Amino acid sequence: MAGQIQISKRWIITALWIMVAAGCAAPSRNSSLTTIEDRTAYAPQFRGYNGPGTSAVPQQTPTVRVEKPTMSEPPLTEPTLDGTEFEEFAETEETEDVILPEPDPRIAPYREYPNVEAGPLLAPAPLITPPTEGNDTDNAAQPVRLLLEIVRPERATLDGDVRFDVTIRNETNRDAEDIDVYCTFEQGLQFPGKEETELRRNIGSIAAGESQTMSLTLIAKQLGRHCAQFTIKSGGTEVVWKSVCTDVTKQAMSLEIIGPDRRNVGSRAEHTMTIVNVSDTVLHGVQAELTFDDALVPKEATEGAVEGEDSLSWNLGDLQPGEVLQLQVEFECERAAEVAKFDVKLTAAGGSTLRRETGLQIVPGRGLLDLRIQDQAEPIAVDDEVVYLVTVQNRGFQDVRNVQVGLTPPTGIKILDVSIKLNDEPLELPHKVQRGTWDYETMRQLPADSTLQFQIRAQGVRAGNHKFVAAVKSDLDSKPHTIEEWTTINAQ
Repeated sequence: MAGQIQISKRWIITALWIMVAAGCAAPSRNSSLTTIEDRTAYAPQFRGYNGPGTSAVPQQTPTVRVEKPTMSEPPLTEPTLDGTEFEEFAETEETEDVILPEPDPRIAPYREYPNVEAGPLLAPAPLITPPTEGNDTDNAAQPVRLLLEIVRPERATLDGDVRFDVTIRNETNRDAEDIDVYCTFEQGLQFPGKEETELRRNIGSIAAGESQTMSLTLIAKQLGRHCAQFTIKSGGTEVVWKSVCTDVTKQAMSLEIIGPDRRNVGSRAEHTMTIVNVSDTVLHGVQAELTFDDALVPKEATEGAVEGEDSLSWNLGDLQPGEVLQLQVEFECERAAEVAKFDVKLTAAGGSTLRRETGLQIVPGRGLLDLRIQDQAEPIAVDDEVVYLVTVQNRGFQDVRNVQVGLTPPTGIKILDVSIKLNDEPLELPHKVQRGTWDYETMRQLPADSTLQFQIRAQGVRAGNHKFVAAVKSDLDSKPHTIEEWTTINAQ
């Protein structure tokens, strides 16, 4: 019995110890705060540092009230330089007080960043450099590329000019060599003086980026629509071609231009333009425009001319069927030119257009003798008189020996009288007429800076355009120097 009581006491004592231990471990129901005395053992980044040779002293940590954890945490405010400033959050009804250790100001606060998936690595693009200019290998491999442009009239009149302005441009970065221009045209078009309907011209080479322009004038010989095809070849290989067409209609006007084809620098050149209404209707608002190169300077012109920049124009009004008008202009040949061109364009209301181009060569005076000719009144009618002036000037500082002058009037002109002067003094020179030419006796010498002048009074005996020719030769010339002057004689 005593043994059983002793065992019961042991069980009772054991139960009491268990109850006491459980009571010590249970938290107080009246306390809602949890005190964390030191977390440095678990979070080394919060350890204090008091300098070398000192031990870490636990610091008193302030109590901070925070909200209950939520799905997203508010951002932290970084500490100031002294590490004591933190952001305060608004209190809510249900909060818990948590004592946090003060962070070490030397350590930047930890932040979490969202994960960013890295894309695939891209290999660097290969470096592309343009071909070096002047690389003969690359240029030689590049085909020749030419641009062809053609300007032509949409309409032309029968027996009128059809002018094609052809421009070829090299659009490659190397020279285009051995360029041939071919033109093939229909029977309704004609190249003056030739029966062929295909023409060819080699223009050599065109540098890279450069262009070359040329003109081709054909004559409209048949009514209707007629075309011309231009083909460009380089080195015998066709590069580009183009076909253009022009409508040829019955002309309403005709235009004829007469004048010299050669003059000395400083002399004058006179040209006469004859305009005729060849239609059976009245042409209204007829206008004439004359454009010319800058080597030609107009000095005299038919009344009513309006002067522009390198141009003269006339408003001719109405032109009756069969009516004839004549315009005249006299140029001074200011400087040398292989061909000094001028262009005449006629227009009338309703679209009638006629165009002609002509020109003359202007050369420096040959040798010491300067020969000139001009008429004083022109055009004239049959039986009217006209006066020509022919002058020979010694431009040198020495006498010129054995000077001989010849005058050849046309068959439509009859010479009535000739008077001769040397430096404004009358001079008698015998002459002989041989094969229609008046050959004057040779002057033994023409003094330096002297002028010999022939004044020829003549009469028009036949209608038409007539050419008067003068010639001079001396010991300084191996052959005569000639000059011509055209005269228009109208029927009465």
